[in-house]
Amino acid sequence: MSKYATFSGRSTRAEFWWWQLAATIAGFTASFLDDVVFGRTEYLFTLTLGLATLLPSIAVSVRRLHDSDHSGWWLLVFPVPLAGIITLLWLFLKRSTPCPNRFGWHPANAG
Repeated sequence: MSKYATFSGRSTRAEFWWWQLAATIAGFTASFLDDVVFGRTEYLFTLTLGLATLLPSIAVSVRRLHDSDHSGWWLLVFPVPLAGIITLLWLFLKRSTPCPNRFGWHPANAG
């Protein structure tokens, strides 16, 4: 969360996937709390968590795309059925460019 809304720069694969794991665990926890507290009628915790993590999720995704030397605009292929999800998954799994690219230095060498 230290780079809450930072869209510039690069994120390593590890940073991206650790964020995804944490967000997924938090989502399951919020959903469980909604079921325990409200039953299946309201989703207060899930919606609050979703709103709180939307911006950082987009930001880390954009920085991950930058790390493999792709524009953050590639996120817009997500709504394309199946092909968009497969394309983004491939880009997120792609190796980092080890040297500086147009988005900056590799995070491991950045200072």
